[in-house]
Amino acid sequence: MPGNTSWLSLFSASTIPYMTSPNGDIDIILGSNVETGMFYSKAAFAKAGITGTPATWADFMTDLGKLKTAGVTPIMFADGGLCNPSWFERLATSSLLAGQVSQFDVNHAQVTTGLDVAVGINKGIISMNNPHYAEVWKLLGQLVSYSGSGQASYDACSPPTQTTPPLTTETLLTQGKVGMLWGGTWYFPQLNSLGFTGKYGVFAEPAITTTSTPLALGTSTVGMIGGPNGNGQWGVTSQQADSSMTPAKTATVMNFLAWLFTPQHLGYWITINQSGADIPTVTGAPTVNIPGLNSLVPAAKVGTVVDVVLDDVLSTAATNSGLRLVQEYIDGQLSYSSFASQWQSLLTSSAQQWANTNHVDLSKY
Repeated sequence: MPGNTSWLSLFSASTIPYMTSPNGDIDIILGSNVETGMFYSKAAFAKAGITGTPATWADFMTDLGKLKTAGVTPIMFADGGLCNPSWFERLATSSLLAGQVSQFDVNHAQVTTGLDVAVGINKGIISMNNPHYAEVWKLLGQLVSYSGSGQASYDACSPPTQTTPPLTTETLLTQGKVGMLWGGTWYFPQLNSLGFTGKYGVFAEPAITTTSTPLALGTSTVGMIGGPNGNGQWGVTSQQADSSMTPAKTATVMNFLAWLFTPQHLGYWITINQSGADIPTVTGAPTVNIPGLNSLVPAAKVGTVVDVVLDDVLSTAATNSGLRLVQEYIDGQLSYSSFASQWQSLLTSSAQQWANTNHVDLSKY
């Protein structure tokens, strides 16, 4: 793939690491960001006397409390699918382990791999015995008293047309049944299609600061969920993989990509081809004019994103078991101590299973 530094300089600083392999090669060209954020009902916020949006996790908890006091179900933490649970795991783990990630970041990729995670578990860093990691799940427990009932019936990634569980959470917001949702940029056109235009706002996931826990590192988590994985993902095969891919063909394709990935061309292409509110990865490219959209996109390079259990990093079986535990925990069926014990067992067994399957000796790291 291209190594032209002047051409690559068109991309936002947060995009390049997602396109770059550990050896420095550009493996894929990414066209747009799909991000997540907190969507809220303006009417619910007004009823609760909330005049601004929270910037920190502590402020977020305060506002959830205000909504509850005002008689509004504060939030639906949808755990019927992986969207909200895996999003939370990625956000909180990346934030609270930012100071320790270098100890298990073996592959040095933008997002941790199975090897990274298995090493982290084997070293006792990704462990419920590590206060920084345990704090991830203690923070999640704070949502129990604020989340609406029936979370397992909903998933943040289900479309509004879904008629069987897991259902979309968006109708809960439009019908006034909850005050806030954790959703993605695809919510913008979907909420508008439900007749909710102008009735909602959005803000980026609040940072975890020392006001919430003395273990906080003040890490910005904007852009750690989602990322430049929307419309416009392009790759060019090598001649080694496809013998018909001659140098002349490669040059032709690269000339086309260099033309497409310029502000005026990419902005137009993303706008007419997007299925949601995707944000072009090239700086200066025009995008849809949606209030709050750009606040969801990181302004600088994103720190290492730590994925552990809930995103098929170790195995699908680990993800399914992890989701079940999170459902029971957030639904109030498991105490923190019971959850912690079972989660630690899942971490240990899943890491060892990954190592066995991939014939890796974790003690080498």
